[in-house]
Amino acid sequence: MTIDYVGRSLDYDVADWDGNFLMGFEIGHSWKTRRFLEFGLEFEGLFSGTDLQTFANGESADGTAVQLSDVYQAAADMNFAAFMLNGVVTLDLRKLRPRVGKFISNIRPYVGAGIGGAQVWFRNQRVVTVGDAFGTPTSSAASPFGLDQFVFASQVFTGLEYQLKEKLSIYAEYRWFNMEKVDVLDTFETEYLIGGLRLRY
Repeated sequence: MTIDYVGRSLDYDVADWDGNFLMGFEIGHSWKTRRFLEFGLEFEGLFSGTDLQTFANGESADGTAVQLSDVYQAAADMNFAAFMLNGVVTLDLRKLRPRVGKFISNIRPYVGAGIGGAQVWFRNQRVVTVGDAFGTPTSSAASPFGLDQFVFASQVFTGLEYQLKEKLSIYAEYRWFNMEKVDVLDTFETEYLIGGLRLRY
């Protein structure tokens, strides 16, 4: 993370994060082909939250000296709501059921990617300045998490779906999610391991 001050900037590392969670929904349509592939297009809404903590790593982005009013440690509750349009390709093995059996043919590997936007906001900001850390209480020269902003977002994902019934399945998925520059945050990237239910109608 980079915090911009008046005429200069300082670099920070992510020290810790806690209370991570993700929930959402997907709705879309899929098209079967004569081959073993199924193509899908879906709209997705996501909400995520985490307690983000950062600390100064002793590096200055522009070579300037650190001052007492500079941020030494900062923490905040980071939240975002994302709205994505995804494309998905699924391997459908049901045509091979007589050869591979019911269990294998019910497994549906898939890959996908999506683009969209995310509203990002921070709450409960806590800031410790360099002066505070070394016994000289000082007002902060920056408020790094005082923002509420809409930014471009993208993601790629891959997973395994298992059909319990004709219209009901469960899935496990790995997802890489990225948001473009958010004011003081250069970029934000996160990885998720998620699971859920899928209902076809």
